[in-house]
Amino acid sequence: MVGLNAEPPLHIPEGVAEALLATSAAGIPLSVGHYGMAGVTAPGTIVGAVVHLNAVQLVTFVVSQLVHPGAPVCYTGFCGVGNMRTLGVTSASPHALRIMLLATKLGRFYGLPVYVAATSDAHQPDPQAACERATQVYALTHAGASLIQGPTSTMEQFMVSSFVQAVIDNEILDYVFAALTPPDATDEAMALDATEEVLTDPWLKDLKFAGHPHTARYLREIQWQPRCFDYAHSTAWQRTGAQSVVERAIAIARDIFEHHFVEELPPAVATELRHIATA
Repeated sequence: MVGLNAEPPLHIPEGVAEALLATSAAGIPLSVGHYGMAGVTAPGTIVGAVVHLNAVQLVTFVVSQLVHPGAPVCYTGFCGVGNMRTLGVTSASPHALRIMLLATKLGRFYGLPVYVAATSDAHQPDPQAACERATQVYALTHAGASLIQGPTSTMEQFMVSSFVQAVIDNEILDYVFAALTPPDATDEAMALDATEEVLTDPWLKDLKFAGHPHTARYLREIQWQPRCFDYAHSTAWQRTGAQSVVERAIAIARDIFEHHFVEELPPAVATELRHIATA
């Protein structure tokens, strides 16, 4: 996908317009962001900021379809909120998330894939970064966003990339996706027969469901195996060094740098990619 950006408030520069026309004509998936700062380069209300954002999206859709009917486009719901003390930008405030959630609803209303962001304004991997990232990813995923930029190490309004935060972000994303996975609702998953056996079989009196084969069959339904987060008892945690999440993430990041090697693409895939790039 080609990502372009308008210039708030409500201005599409000539170069961006030319790229919009060329990309649409080529049938390449396209997004045009309007990263306004509510209160500075966009109205100082949630709805007002979304009105500006939506206007640029509608112009993008009309132009792209005039150039190439059926051209693939993405509804882009990026936004920020102005820090009215400094006139700087905050990209991960609850108000920025409110704007993106409303924009996501609009994009889904139009029947389009929605492209948003989940970043952090924190300066380092810390509780603020974890809260902002997890809340945004969960809320936007649950709202139906199709593509979320940012939860892959970015911090400080996309200006900093932290390898340690990347490891933690991977854990956060895995957590969110595990939480949002629909449950198995089959008759067997309801465990009615297993429940009767646990209640009536003397052999299962002590272990209960932990000793029943049903639990083994559905182990992945209720078990999640993180790398940074720790669910051990306090005694076990202290015995293994009492590391924090950040300390474990640092160790994992260093291990990746020292030992991970990217496998080469199969020759046929590499040849096809070169062909696409030169076509």
